[in-house]
Amino acid sequence: MKAMKATFATALLLLAAACQNMQMMTHPPDTPAKKMSEPLKFRVLKSGQYGALESEKPGLEQHEHPYVAHDPRSYLELWEDHVGHIPPPAVDFDKESAIFLVMGQVPTGGYNIDVKGLSFDDDGETVVVEAPVVEPSAHSPSAMAISAPYIVIAVNRPNLHAALWRRGSETTRSAQ
Repeated sequence: MKAMKATFATALLLLAAACQNMQMMTHPPDTPAKKMSEPLKFRVLKSGQYGALESEKPGLEQHEHPYVAHDPRSYLELWEDHVGHIPPPAVDFDKESAIFLVMGQVPTGGYNIDVKGLSFDDDGETVVVEAPVVEPSAHSPSAMAISAPYIVIAVNRPNLHAALWRRGSETTRSAQ
C-alpha cells in the first residue's frame, strides 16, 4: 500500500511538472498573450491646451499623433518639444512608458483630449489609447487664440514602442 501511495504521489508530481512546462511552452513570459492578460493602467502626467506651438519651435511638425517615450532621453526630448520648458514629472522606465497625445495647432481654445481607456491591438504589442477629442461648445466662450492641446500619460508597460490613438472613428499610429 505504501509503495502504491508513493507511486501515485510521484505520478502526481510528474503530471504537475508537465502541466507547468506545457504552460510555459504555450505562453512563455513576456509574450503578447501574457502582456494582454495583465490589465493596462495609466496615470495622467500633464494635460493642457497650450503645448509648444510650431511658431515657438521652428521645424517642429505637430500632427495628431501619439508619440511614445520608453527611455529618459526620448521622454525629455518629447516633453520639451510638445509641452515646453517646465520640468516633467518622474517616470520609472523600468516599469512604465510615456505616451504623448498631441493635437497640433487648432484655431481656438476649448479643445481637450479625454483618455477613456487602454487596450492592446491585435499584435499584442501596440497599446491602443481610447481618447476622444472634446471640442469647444458652440454656445460657450472659448479663447480666440491658437492653441495646441495635449495630454501625457504614463502606462504600466516598459519598453513600449508603438501606440495607436483612437479618437472615435479615427485612429492614428504613433510617429516613428
